[in-house]
Amino acid sequence: MNNVVNEYTDYVLKQFCFYGKKIMGKYYIASIFNEIALEYINIRYFNIYPVKQNNKTTVSFYLNQKIKELCDKNPSKIKNLTFIVEILNHLIYLDSDIEAIEVNKIEKELEEIRKKYDLEEKLEFSKEYREFRKNKNNYIKEYETEDFYVEINKTKERNLFDTELKHNIKMSEMFSDKAIKTAFNSGLVKEDKLFVLYNLMAIKVLNEIIDYDYLSCYLIEFNIELLQKQEKFNRLLKIIDNDITKEKLCFKITTDQLDENKDDIFDLINSGYNFAIIKDKNYDSKYNDLFKYVLEEV
Repeated sequence: MNNVVNEYTDYVLKQFCFYGKKIMGKYYIASIFNEIALEYINIRYFNIYPVKQNNKTTVSFYLNQKIKELCDKNPSKIKNLTFIVEILNHLIYLDSDIEAIEVNKIEKELEEIRKKYDLEEKLEFSKEYREFRKNKNNYIKEYETEDFYVEINKTKERNLFDTELKHNIKMSEMFSDKAIKTAFNSGLVKEDKLFVLYNLMAIKVLNEIIDYDYLSCYLIEFNIELLQKQEKFNRLLKIIDNDITKEKLCFKITTDQLDENKDDIFDLINSGYNFAIIKDKNYDSKYNDLFKYVLEEV
């Protein structure tokens, strides 16, 4: 299964490096620029550092720290790195959803910067910008479906929401609502529906981080039975296997499920996945520090 957040951010990385090479010409050093571009992805999309005054300040602050670090390591490349500093805010802006007139304005501003470095040929990347923007938007739309949706409900915890996969699939009138619900929550259907749920939640996470929303966290269903089907389980986990999705999605388990599957669950926690345990009277509080949330109920 595809990991939508990883694929999207890989595309942004490609876009970022394309502009860098196009703008900087002979001053472009792939290894140095790629390191800065990767740091941009980590700051902008994976939220790896504490927030400064606002989102824009956060990105600029930590990117400039990275460039200072690279200047110290590469004293002979100061001119190349200074060039990057001068164009950095323009590059960040080009990752936004902006109109053609704004792109034309950025081109002209960058042409003035390039003249300082004896790079006077005209810049033209409006067409490429439109293509990048279209591809990013279409990528998200590819995962949208009218057959399924996720019902999201508040919990008692701040910024924590519960989720449940729902469907709009029309069933034969010969089946009762109870029979349909039973079929949807048992056997292979119960396992396979998680692929739909995790993909839809990964898209939700992606849309939120594009909008700089890193705070919301979502409880998602966890099928203990899949621990016995390692290949299928690994394909399921691949959908949400990146740091920001792991941070914003949280598996729901019960005390009984923990008691019966401690080793597997602790291995997943050590791999960065978060769990919320719904405790009962038999729950041992010594495990509190292992779980992102310890809940009386959902």
